Amino acid sequence: MKNFNYVNKEETAPVREQMEEIIRQVQDEVRDYFTFQYFIVGSAKRNMITRDEKSNTGFDFDYNIQPNCDFNEYLPAEIKRILRLAFEKVGKKYGYTKCEDSTRVITIKQYAYGLYGSNEIFHSCDFAIVRKLGKTVQYIHNDKSTGRYYWENQPKEFYKIDDKVRYIKREKCWNDVIDEYINLKRNNMDNEKKSRSLYAEAVNNVYYHLKNRCGNRRV
Repeated sequence: MKNFNYVNKEETAPVREQMEEIIRQVQDEVRDYFTFQYFIVGSAKRNMITRDEKSNTGFDFDYNIQPNCDFNEYLPAEIKRILRLAFEKVGKKYGYTKCEDSTRVITIKQYAYGLYGSNEIFHSCDFAIVRKLGKTVQYIHNDKSTGRYYWENQPKEFYKIDDKVRYIKREKCWNDVIDEYINLKRNNMDNEKKSRSLYAEAVNNVYYHLKNRCGNRRV
């Protein structure tokens, strides 16, 4: 079992401030192509950032990047390439690595003391590129088996998360989410499962437990 614990906000707040400065500079970098909005999401939005004390992976943040552009003009692969290169260019000034392009996100990492040769990661940040089509949220999916990029609907567990959080807090059970999330982090064996997914799973687990206990009251 992993040894995840919550990280003090005093440690994470300066990093979040720097990360959002990087994002604002990336907005300037890509302005000739399109503008975008950004939103902190998942556990980081609730100041529930964790770190595995037994590993060298540090703590992480999750952001959604929502481009404002003509999606008939820009293909998903092009949007992701433009943003990836911009994050690499700006992030390099702050000691971050080149972007890793995974199935759902692009990731930048900062190693301890800014040493790329070090294997100790200080922190990292995952960026999912998303768009809204009515009530549907989609993200750019990188199909590793074919090399194709396309818009994919967000998994169902991500829908109405904020509404479910409000319901849980109204029932005074938020501590159950805090406990469930750290438990999922400690027992997760799937390295492809990101913090945002585990946070959504924790919220859904507590929410549906409460609904079963309290009946089908509306969120």
